[in-house]
Amino acid sequence: MTEWIDRAVVGLAVALALFCLGRYAQISLAIDLETHEVVNEAPPRPPPPPPYGEEARALLGGLEPGTEVAPGWEVLRVEGPLDDGAIRVVHRREAQEVSVWLRPRGNDERPPPAHTEKWDVFYDRPNPPEPRMAREALTAMMNNVVERVAANE
Repeated sequence: MTEWIDRAVVGLAVALALFCLGRYAQISLAIDLETHEVVNEAPPRPPPPPPYGEEARALLGGLEPGTEVAPGWEVLRVEGPLDDGAIRVVHRREAQEVSVWLRPRGNDERPPPAHTEKWDVFYDRPNPPEPRMAREALTAMMNNVVERVAANE
């Protein structure tokens, strides 16, 4: 009789193990199929840049996209003011972009390379970094923005 009970316990253990293995396989396949569906979705598009507000347009003296500010460099777009009060002027030469940022005076812990009475002026590194940008071109971009803001603040 003990032999019969041993066989029954072993049989139940094997049945339970097979059931668990089958359930694990079912769950794994379901997760795998869900992952494939997500992978085929296109990545979300970035939000459009904020509009060029009237406040920023007046501060920049009506600076418009297409204005050449240094040889080969023109204004691509102006964004802002943003939620933190910053204004971004994006310049472009072929496929390379550089941004000059206006931030309310004292709102950034970094020392600004230039400033006006009410605004600190910063810049981003060129994107992509090559070809190398002439220092004179960056100086011309910064001076263009600083002079416009100083005349209109």
